[in-house]
Amino acid sequence: MTRNIIDAKINLQFDNLKINLIMLNHSTIEWNYPKHSHGKNFYEVHYIDGGKGKLVCEDKEYPLENGVLAMTGPLISHEQQTDVCNPMSEYCFMFEVIEDNRRKSTAESELLKDTSFWIGYDSQDLETKFHIIDAESNHQSIGYIHMVKSMITEILVALIRNYSGAATSQSYSKITTDDRRTLITDEIFLFEYATVTLDSLSQRLGLSRRQTQRFLKKAYGKNFIDIRKNIRNEKASEMIKNGMSL
Repeated sequence: MTRNIIDAKINLQFDNLKINLIMLNHSTIEWNYPKHSHGKNFYEVHYIDGGKGKLVCEDKEYPLENGVLAMTGPLISHEQQTDVCNPMSEYCFMFEVIEDNRRKSTAESELLKDTSFWIGYDSQDLETKFHIIDAESNHQSIGYIHMVKSMITEILVALIRNYSGAATSQSYSKITTDDRRTLITDEIFLFEYATVTLDSLSQRLGLSRRQTQRFLKKAYGKNFIDIRKNIRNEKASEMIKNGMSL
């Protein structure tokens, strides 16, 4: 069961970084998410607020339970497994980071951009911040977009403080078509890896075969054949590991 919290297009400036909100939802994870990765510049944050599960990242396993916070950055291979007897629930926050070279970077922006993976217990009361965004989006009182942007900035700062140990600071825009295509591509390769073809993917993305190949190279650094081959190999390895027949 998944409930979208934000339906509006949210973009904001975070020092020299442009942050585009791609997704913010709350869900109960009733099935396992197989190994996958996200495109360049894309980050995904998971805050577990109930149940139990496991995160497998770069072949290492990490327990997931209430209060655990995890972030996976661009091209980081990971999978989520839930406890079928006690399915975990989570807030999932996905965003794109684009550098603005006209602005000066800060310790905060560098930490956000350069951290590709982190997991640990939240020490910054993130659950309350997600609840506030949920309430604001539900009621949509005047000025709620400003409140949501403010809370997202607070969440980003809290995220950085979590994985930096709250180190002292050293200093002191809209969702695009490609953003949506990245989400569509992630879902297709995640759940339709066995049947997807370049033609079917191109049709879903609204692109020609050649345009699709250029998009995949830009977003994932690989062509269609290589992406599909990697995902099928990973799935085959998972099936063998679990004693299943190919």
